[in-house]
Amino acid sequence: TAETVDLEKLSRDALLALRLPLPAPKSIEEDKNFLPKPLQGKLRKRDTHNFFPRSEKRLKDMGVKSGKHSKPNEKFAKKAEEEGQSNGGIEKGDTEVAPATMRERKKVDFSNKLYLSPLTTVGNLPYRRICKTYGADITCGEMAMATNILQGQASEWALLRRHPSEDLFGVQIAGSYPDTIARASELISRELDVDFIDINMGCPIDLLCNKGGGAALLQRPRKI
Repeated sequence: TAETVDLEKLSRDALLALRLPLPAPKSIEEDKNFLPKPLQGKLRKRDTHNFFPRSEKRLKDMGVKSGKHSKPNEKFAKKAEEEGQSNGGIEKGDTEVAPATMRERKKVDFSNKLYLSPLTTVGNLPYRRICKTYGADITCGEMAMATNILQGQASEWALLRRHPSEDLFGVQIAGSYPDTIARASELISRELDVDFIDINMGCPIDLLCNKGGGAALLQRPRKI
């Protein structure tokens, strides 16, 4: 029984077989993926001229026009052009947003893994921490709206937070416009520590589907 066994010596599989929680990591760092105040200010002001170079190039190659909802504030765009600066922190001549890291290059293997799927209003960080102690291999944050992320809404960025115990962690974003999805994905991959980004194409709620997102995307394969 659990009372007569030295739990510290049991393996992960043995603890799960006894339906006991896994021990927390010995070195607990602070939670990750917070929204920095300077970045939030830029997003709220739409001070995002040259902020999404990868997205802009890909959208241009695909012939996708940007909607008015994602265009940068012209005042800041003009100022940046006059000063010859880029708000994205990219110097002239650079071809990458940031140097590739091992985490960015790591391929997530989902085979034979216990995956905790995105659960809106349920799958928050405390819930995912509990699931990790009971054997979840891969966790994913709650659905976050791409437009709200690009607007710097703190409540939406809170859905992207990551606990150190989540060794394989992804986020799910939802939207109905290719440009907002692309820009939100680039922003997340550059600013946050995530292993993958999932695009919601199955949510049936009217609030999302009536705008062409979620499950409605399946009816518009060209957008996908």
